[in-house]
Amino acid sequence: SSTSRGLGDVYKRQGHKLALVGENGAGKTTLMQGLAAERGALVTSSPTYTLVNVYEEADVVHMDLYRLETDGDLESIGYWDYLEERGAIVAVEWVDQVPGAWPGEGLLVELSHVGEGRVARVWSAGLDVSALDRELEPLNRSEE
Repeated sequence: SSTSRGLGDVYKRQGHKLALVGENGAGKTTLMQGLAAERGALVTSSPTYTLVNVYEEADVVHMDLYRLETDGDLESIGYWDYLEERGAIVAVEWVDQVPGAWPGEGLLVELSHVGEGRVARVWSAGLDVSALDRELEPLNRSEE
């Protein structure tokens, strides 16, 4: 999709942490699958049960924290080590499930249903927001 392509382009230049929040079925996994495919992932799947999918060919790590509850759970899957992956997009679904899981930098994307479509609200921390706004502005127009 144009949204996942646009986010992928921003990440090539700006950062590597992406947190996704929103209700079930809001499109978190679909967005990540599109982003991974745009970066060259050959096959993508939801990490709901595996908790972590690593797409080495695309430099993407995709995690799902829905079933986790504590910092110990994060440690058990190597969460903090994955966040240190240099050059990779590290995307985390349900980052709001575990207190303290948001690393404090990167993009936070909240997806929600609006009528028949979806809306993405994006917040940034530690990124050049003016460049981010320029990158995402055409997407806002094309998705209306």
